[in-house]
Parts: sequence; C-alpha cells; structure tokens
Amino acid sequence: MKQITLLLISLSFFINSNGQIPYGWAGNSVNAVIFRNNSVVSYDTLQFIAYYDSEGAVCLGKRSLNGAQWELKKTPYKGNIKDAHNCISIMTDGSGYLHVAWDHHNSPLNYAKSKYPLSLELDEKQVMTGTRENKVTYPGFYKTADGNLLFLYRDGGSGNGNLVLNRYNTRTKTWMQLHTNLIDGEGLRNAYWQVCTDKKGAIHLSWVWRETPDVASNHDMCYARSTDGGKTWMNAKGEKYKLPITAQTAGYACRIPQNSELINQTSMTTDNAGNPCIATYYRRADSQIPQYHVMYLDENKQWQDVSLDFRKTPFSLSGMGTKKIPIARPQILCLDKNKQKQWILIFRDEERGSRVSMASCDDLSTNQWKIEDLTDYSVGEWEPTYDTELWKDRQQLHLFVQKVQQGDGERSSNLEAQPVSVLAVPVGYRLVWSDEFDYEGQPDPAVWNHEQGFVRNSEWQWYQAPNASVSGGILTITGKKEIVPNPRYEAESGDWRRNRQFAEYTSSCIKTVGKKEFLYGRFEIRAKIPTASGAWPAIWTLGKSMPWPSNGEIDIMEYYRIKDVPHILANAAWGTDTPNNAKWDSQTVPFSHFTDKDPDWADKFHNWRMDWDEEAIRLYLDDELLNETLLKDTQNGAIGNHTNPFKQPHYILLNLAIGGQNGGTPDDAAFPLKYEIDYVRVYQK
Repeated sequence: MKQITLLLISLSFFINSNGQIPYGWAGNSVNAVIFRNNSVVSYDTLQFIAYYDSEGAVCLGKRSLNGAQWELKKTPYKGNIKDAHNCISIMTDGSGYLHVAWDHHNSPLNYAKSKYPLSLELDEKQVMTGTRENKVTYPGFYKTADGNLLFLYRDGGSGNGNLVLNRYNTRTKTWMQLHTNLIDGEGLRNAYWQVCTDKKGAIHLSWVWRETPDVASNHDMCYARSTDGGKTWMNAKGEKYKLPITAQTAGYACRIPQNSELINQTSMTTDNAGNPCIATYYRRADSQIPQYHVMYLDENKQWQDVSLDFRKTPFSLSGMGTKKIPIARPQILCLDKNKQKQWILIFRDEERGSRVSMASCDDLSTNQWKIEDLTDYSVGEWEPTYDTELWKDRQQLHLFVQKVQQGDGERSSNLEAQPVSVLAVPVGYRLVWSDEFDYEGQPDPAVWNHEQGFVRNSEWQWYQAPNASVSGGILTITGKKEIVPNPRYEAESGDWRRNRQFAEYTSSCIKTVGKKEFLYGRFEIRAKIPTASGAWPAIWTLGKSMPWPSNGEIDIMEYYRIKDVPHILANAAWGTDTPNNAKWDSQTVPFSHFTDKDPDWADKFHNWRMDWDEEAIRLYLDDELLNETLLKDTQNGAIGNHTNPFKQPHYILLNLAIGGQNGGTPDDAAFPLKYEIDYVRVYQK
C-alpha cells in the first residue's frame, strides 16, 4: 500500500543552469545534522540553500519562493566532509546579505558573506571580531527582529568549551563580541545549546551540560532568556543572571542524570506570546527506552516535561564523535494562528522505516499526539532542519531533506552522492480525503462517476468506463484509436454529438459529482500527462449548483495546443450576463518553459496543486505559482444571480480528451495515449 503523505515536494534540487544534476555528499550526515542553523533560509520572496557536493565544495543556491528553478553556485571554499561536525550554516541579514560559515570542529573560523545583497557570490574569507576564533565548533546564525544577526559557537573542546556570542549590526556591517564566555563550563564541562528568537525580539537559549567527551555524560536541561539583544540574560522567572552562567547558577527546566541517553543540541521554539518550548530525547530511570520529550513553561511559569512514549525500541547512547543513532534529534515548532495552537515535532525513527515523520498536538497539557509519516521512503540518518525565517514570517514549513548514512564515531559510509531536496509540509491542514489508487480494477465507484459518449468541446473521443483502470498504485486513463458506433446518430442533426456516426477514439472522464464535493482546501494531484499532438488531459473542478459557467470552473491543469504550440493552462471561469458565455482568468504557459529546463519533463510525474480559500484560488505546478484568482473579482453576472461560484462546494474531474476545439490533430502513431495519476488528495484547514 502506498504511504499517504502530508508532504508537498517543493522541488528536487536537481537541475542547474546547465541542465546537469548536482548531488550532495551523503557518506555521512554533515549535510543533514540538526545544528546547521540554517541549511535553507528565506529573505522576502527568495530562498537560499547550502550543501556540500561530493568533492567537499560549499555549494549555494537561490530561487523564487513561487518558482521551481534554482540558480546554483559552486564556491571556491571546501570543507572536511569526512567529519559530520563540519556543517555549513547560512543566514541572510536585514539588508539581504548572505552570511556563510563552514568547516568547524575545534578549528579556525571560516566565514564569508555575499559581495552584494541577494547574491551567491561570496567575498573573501574574513574574521568577525578576531577574538577567540581559533577553536570554533557548532557555529550558528540567528536573526533578531531588527534584522541584525547573532552568531553563537563553542570556543574549546568537548567537555571543556565555553559559549561565545557575537552580534552583527546590519547598518554598520560590523561584528562585536557580546560575550566571550556566556556559559562557563569552568574547565570541567561545556554546554550544548539550542537557540530561537521570538516575534517580540527575545532570544531563548537552552542547553544540556556534558562532563566529558563521552555523550553519555550529558545531563540536565537549562534555560535562559534575553530581551535586550543578548546583552543581559535572565531565567524563566525573570531573575537576572550574573554572567557567565555556571552549573551552580543556571536555571533548570528539567533535572536529568548522566547515562540517561540524553541527547545534546536539539531544538526549541516559542508561541506568539514568547512562551518557550524545548524538544529532546532521553530515557527515564524507570524505562529502558529513550523517548522524545517536550518541556514547556505552564501558566504558573513552572516547567513541565511530557514524554511522547510511542517508541518501543531501546538503544544506548555512549561514546565520542558523531554517533549512528536509530532516531534523529527532533525539531519543535508552534503553529499559532487565530488564538489556536498546534505543536509540531519533526523527527526520524528506524521504527517507522527512517522516514520523515511528524507528531502534532493541540494542547501540551493533554499530551495527546497524532503521529504521521511524511514520506514513503527512508532518509537514512537524516536530522531535520528547516527555513526558520519562512516559518516566522509566513508559518510555512520547508524542510531540508537528503538521504544520508552516518557511520558510528565519524566513520563514513559507502553511500554515493544523493539528491538534495526542499520539502514543504502543509502544516495547519488535515487530510480530509484522498484516493491513493492502492487497489486493482476500476476507479472506486463509491467515489467516481463515469461520463459516457460525446460530451463537450466538439472532442473526438467517446468517453467510456473501460478506458480508466487502476493497477500498481496508479490510475491510468488510456486514449485509444478505435471505432465506436454512436447509438444517438442522426445524420441531419445540427448537434455534433448526434451527427457523427462513429467515434474514432475512446477515452475516459471520471468525476466525484454527488459523492465527494469540497468547499475550499488544498488539492494535490500527482500525475504524468501525455503530450502527443491531439492529447488534451485535464484536472479540474466544477461547482455543484447552477449551469455552466455560473457554477464556476477551475482548471488546475490543462494541456493543449494553441496555434499548434503546446501549452500548460491554469484557469478559472465564471458567469456573465449572457448564457454559456464565461469570463476567464486564464494563464497559458508555453510547454517549452518546462522542457527547456528538463528535456525529460514529459516522462516524469509532476505535482499539480490548488490552494483555495475565502480570498483566492492559487494554482501551482511543482510548486511554481502559475495563476492567482482573487475571489473579490469572480462575481457571476445576471444569469448567475450575481452569486460567487467559488464560495460553494466543487467536485473533481479527471479526463483525457482527444482533438476537439483545442487538442490539435491527433498523432495516430502515438496511440495508445497514457494519462497516469498517482494520487488525488484534499486537505482542509
């Protein structure tokens, strides 16, 4: 059975300007460790990404958030990719400059920024402050509400390092060192931390202590907050710390002994009010199984620790170096909209096939979690990182994903280079219906109706049920060249449906009318379309009430020829004052727009999507926005009583037309035509 996902594949990071296919190094987890901060980051309408290629080169990319094509740049800088600590971290400042740090494990600072705003061209390597920059580990950038940056890193080795905090001023383009030792291990231990910034501008910091280089010596969870840009810090009760913070003065969110399989460097977030929440995993004393834990401040400013308790498999966490661990360190996020919250935990677990997975909870005090797999494939030893700025600005979750394999204790695997992807998760939506076509035979009659005969647009095909069949997880609509007599034939009729004695082609149109109808939502259809002359495949919806066009039509996808030039269309239509006369908001994109980028485009499955709400209809192909129709502009004319046809439920149609008004002259040598649909999914908020 095919896995039902809650994931939109934003794009696979495959094609550069030369049409070549760059893959990222995957012999260990250096591209996919959780402490990257950040792997992918947005600025306004652009998104940036970074990864190591198989030669260890630092590679950068950018794209429009509404586009699918990336501009790639292989920089002259390299890293020691055999050590998974040596990750790349990126961030854009408030002026649009890209900042990049790479290749750090007790090593001198490697830092550069772009020559120009929004550019992938990096300047020469430079120092930040010139102080305490010889033994850098775990560098991470964080943007504050004013557009300035923070840069945190460990100065020193595992078990005896200190936390350094630098601040970048976007106006002066200079760094200053706020703290050379914000958290002091006193030569006995060091802090492994995670940071987030909230919408009000506060900085939240939590950490575990480690006594030795052995990960088994991790213990306790501590917390601090700054409301003045990192200068002064306080505990959860608002009490000011005397700096540096030590093990004796730290405020503790949870006391956890050593040898508890407590992991270091996980994640934290806040709600819109700035209330912190920390995610980690460890094993309680009364259990042999490490579980994911979420720690949060309750209304009384008391720390609560909830265990998700869904794991069944024990494991031991000990030793030095990057470990091969059956679960990933988790990311925690809070979807906070319209006074409603949803807490989201992103993770990977061997128990679930090492897929990208998500747990969600509406109220942490109830500790009721819904757990779902977001991919139907393994991502190896991947850990989640995401576009923090896109999440803060738009509450859109874009994950950096690459399958990687991590050998225990820094050993590399033999896994060849793997594709790098950005995956967009539709958080805030729930799957209300889907047909995954994971059965055999005809399309499910409880869902789909069949059209019969000649139907519309002077098309050449005869619609019939046998041309739609399901097998191997795919619905196939087949266009055939075959003669079918027309039982309604009348030689003298003026109706084209009757004056044709025969149909020379057959196909199918299936629709959910009267069975599955939806008002608003996110509609996703993954399909591979035929593109030969004469083929006219479509994915569309019609309103359940009123005659066309006053019922409203949405063409999520049409492919046909305009003056014999193939196009992809994304349209909406509604009624006017004249019967059978529609007003169209139509976008036609030449097919070459897609095939110039990928000559094999027609041989692949692609993702068509509609986001439809009370304000607009937005139509996408592989996450590229093709058309946006505002519902304030879609009022019917007098025939439709001036109603809005896109504020009523619609049903879905899938069909393969042949010839007719727009399909073009059929290429008989291309038959049979195959229109393949992998799934149809509908999500609603």
